Amino acid sequence: MFLSLGGMPSELSAVFLESDVAEGSDFIGDPSADVLISIDERGGAGMGKLVRDRIPEIIRQSGRTPCVTTLGEPAYRHALHDKLLEEAAELRKAQNRDEVVDEFGDLLEVLTALAATYDVTLDTITEAARTKRAERGGFEMRFWLDDTDPGAPEPWR
Repeated sequence: MFLSLGGMPSELSAVFLESDVAEGSDFIGDPSADVLISIDERGGAGMGKLVRDRIPEIIRQSGRTPCVTTLGEPAYRHALHDKLLEEAAELRKAQNRDEVVDEFGDLLEVLTALAATYDVTLDTITEAARTKRAERGGFEMRFWLDDTDPGAPEPWR
């Protein structure tokens, strides 16, 4: 029997053999896999997203029971990439300065965790940004590149 799950985060879809679901498991496949899909008690796709470290504790304090797993490195990195996009979308929707600051904080937390999976520090990223800014400038001029001459070299790439 096949289990087919569509509409997953990041517009992914997947089909898994029933044997991929461990007996009594809340998850399909191996936690070190690139994609991990949670299955709720009704057999449907669960919440399925990376959460901050204290969220399971907060859920328990509310009287509910969280179903969580610890992701392996490839799945963790994949989830962080998805989380980065999620937080960037929330920043775009922010309505006031407080919400903007809060979303920037979330983005920084995710960026810090993601960078660590590549053995990169924020100091290294900041230095790379300074170097690129010195070579190519920042974004203060608000230039939008509409087009270039056909066949012209593209030195900015």
